[in-house]
Amino acid sequence: MKPISPLRLWIAGGLVVASAFYLVVSSLSAAGMSELPIRTVREQGLVNRVKLNGVVEPASTRYDETRMELRFTMADEQGEHIEVLFAGIKPNAFRDGGQVMIEGYYDAGKDVLRAETLMAKCPSKYEQEGPDHPAGAATTKGS
Repeated sequence: MKPISPLRLWIAGGLVVASAFYLVVSSLSAAGMSELPIRTVREQGLVNRVKLNGVVEPASTRYDETRMELRFTMADEQGEHIEVLFAGIKPNAFRDGGQVMIEGYYDAGKDVLRAETLMAKCPSKYEQEGPDHPAGAATTKGS
């Protein structure tokens, strides 16, 4: 067996260090991303990665299973609406009227948010206690 040359070890070590540096920098830039309202994204024509929270508008969802393409309209707390395009598997918790968090890029020419990350907030599994559901008698919500 031939011994490994010191040059190859330095190259391999440099690649490991560069990869680790890239992972740290990319995670810090994603962690520093703040949530923006739809109006701000549109007015500033932002081209950087953006993060938005909102609600899926009822009856706006279109999912093409063969192309794995999800389109829907999202509304934010200020009542602004935007079309969202997500290429990927539709999350199980995704539904009309449900809350979503999106990270992606705004396409000003088409007025569409191209989502790279789509997270659907899970609905509450149990109803609140009240006159119809006393404490200790939590029931699963129907689907």
